[in-house]
Amino acid sequence: MDAEYKSKAFKILQQQIAGTNINPVTLLATDYLNHFNEVIMMMSLVPDSPELLVDCKRWRPKSYQQHFRDSTFKNKDLAIAAYNVIPERYRSSFEAAAAGMDEIIIRSLMALSKAMAANNAEAAKRIVDESHKALMQLEGILNGIINGNEKSLAQAQSEADKSFT
Repeated sequence: MDAEYKSKAFKILQQQIAGTNINPVTLLATDYLNHFNEVIMMMSLVPDSPELLVDCKRWRPKSYQQHFRDSTFKNKDLAIAAYNVIPERYRSSFEAAAAGMDEIIIRSLMALSKAMAANNAEAAKRIVDESHKALMQLEGILNGIINGNEKSLAQAQSEADKSFT
């Protein structure tokens, strides 16, 4: 998509999203965080409610656009369309932080499964605590990016890189 077209599309979408929960600067919506919040909450309960592990294992990474395709978000079509023209400075940081969240959740679920299979509640609680801390930090960064916070942009790549190590 050429820069002139993208700039025009950005301005049109800014007008269309007025009064919605889509940020007019970044063209991103915090509703995407719901994709992560449900599994994070369920994972935190697994040490005391092992049956929830089955539900946790059903979670799969979803792109921003796929999340909205599958959601009941009132302005989901606008959110999907807007993602095509969000400024690159937000997109790259956003995608890095979201990929970090995906990686932490996947690794945590694998470790949690092993701990629960071994009936090691102490290890399961430790895994949940460590992953929760890392996920909340990255979620804060994602939220900041969605809302156009400059500090979050700077932190995103660094924190996402840490999650892959």
